[in-house]
Amino acid sequence: MLDSPPGGNLPPPREQAVSEAKFTPHYLLENFREIYFAERSGELTLRRGEESRRLYFDRGMLALADSSLPGESLAEALATLGLRLPGSASASPPERLRVLLAGNPSAAPAVERVARQLVERITVAAFGWDGGTYRFEDQEVPTAAFGPDVLFTFQVLQHGVQEMANFGPLKEVLLAEERRLRLNDNAFLPIQSLNLGIEQGYVLSRIDGTLRVREIAMLAPEGTEDRVVRILFGYLVLGLLLFDPPAGDGMFSLRDLMEGHRGGQRRDHEDRVAIRDFHEAIRGRPTIEVLGVAEGATPKGLKVAYEAKRERFRRDHFSPSVREDLRKELGVIENRLLEAYLALQAAAIERLTPTAHGDAPPIGSVTDKRKELVRTEAQETEDEKQRLAETYFLKAKDYFKEGDFFNCIQFCKLAVKFNPTEAPFFSLMADALLRNPDHRWQRLAEESYLRAVEIDPWNADYLVALGLLYKGQGLALRARHQFEKALEILPQHVRARTELKSL
Repeated sequence: MLDSPPGGNLPPPREQAVSEAKFTPHYLLENFREIYFAERSGELTLRRGEESRRLYFDRGMLALADSSLPGESLAEALATLGLRLPGSASASPPERLRVLLAGNPSAAPAVERVARQLVERITVAAFGWDGGTYRFEDQEVPTAAFGPDVLFTFQVLQHGVQEMANFGPLKEVLLAEERRLRLNDNAFLPIQSLNLGIEQGYVLSRIDGTLRVREIAMLAPEGTEDRVVRILFGYLVLGLLLFDPPAGDGMFSLRDLMEGHRGGQRRDHEDRVAIRDFHEAIRGRPTIEVLGVAEGATPKGLKVAYEAKRERFRRDHFSPSVREDLRKELGVIENRLLEAYLALQAAAIERLTPTAHGDAPPIGSVTDKRKELVRTEAQETEDEKQRLAETYFLKAKDYFKEGDFFNCIQFCKLAVKFNPTEAPFFSLMADALLRNPDHRWQRLAEESYLRAVEIDPWNADYLVALGLLYKGQGLALRARHQFEKALEILPQHVRARTELKSL
């Protein structure tokens, strides 16, 4: 689980001299950020049990550090230079260091070097703790060891994020985030001033407002995904990057991100339940129950019901994880809804279409309706037939792409039934029929191609397709005739010229 900040993750207002609270590694960077932007000077003590680490800030920037842990104390670091902190141990390390340097000015460059190293070592190690308490006390901090440096502070904090404990849960939250990333035009630190490594350079090269965290991580060099996500998190907290749209008001807040993530998890759970329930409910059910309409529903009513159901279960309404996990169920729902709609719509149109015997409308209907209205309804029915035929055709094309030629043929037949004047319908049906070597199916393919040519005699592709069918059957003369006709229409038709030369 990703911890929440038990005592709040923000330092106290500047007028408060002392504050204490608990901290977790995930929220520690925000503590440092707030100290920086409030330009606070003072001592931050991080404690875990009997262990403690102290960080000193000068106007929000790291200035010195000390620790109770072996190998991390200021006294040990100075001992490597042959120096000893003067004064009482109860005095603050910055004050004792100021006194030391006042008596040994020539040691200043070496002291600055080890002091910076110690600040980085202690700060980075603090991110490795799984939590503890912090206490911040406002006070003046002498800066004799080295001048405060915002760039140094930023880079130390970035190194700390790379060592952050328990980063796995936070990484999952960031990878699941749907918002895209963009550069902050008002960042406190110019990008060009950073000392960039390979991963940092890669990250900044990918920030163009179009990519999500997971997409940047996925494209990262092999073996660097974890480091890249940590870099992105650090840049977000420190304000160099922004989510678009923002996760909340003001600067990036992990609390806001977590609340949004938990809300997304709830939505995902509800969506999964809804998809599985509907998938189970429509299995083997009559088409009328799939759409949830009454008997005798009009074409318009069927269309409204279908579009409402389709909209509810449209793939892009769900998160990527839901789409991936329930891909099969969503595919079944999509197909069942369309098939139910097409079947019910066809039946409804047939009910409204006069039979071949010229069935007359009931006596009085003509007097009840104006002729213009009757014509309008007839035209609407005809238009609906056209739309229905096109829908069947598009579905047939999908089946053809999937290699399901049987269903492709069935939907082509339905398309032709409602609109027998479209050559592409017959051409696609012939293409699918050709996949069956049986003589009967080959004959049906020939008839479909001939019908396509009859409807659209100036389409050279149909003639070439018919010629290829004849060539495959060993009918060279018929094939030649079709290729020649195609070249009469389109002299530069490459396939026709090639096939003609091969005969």
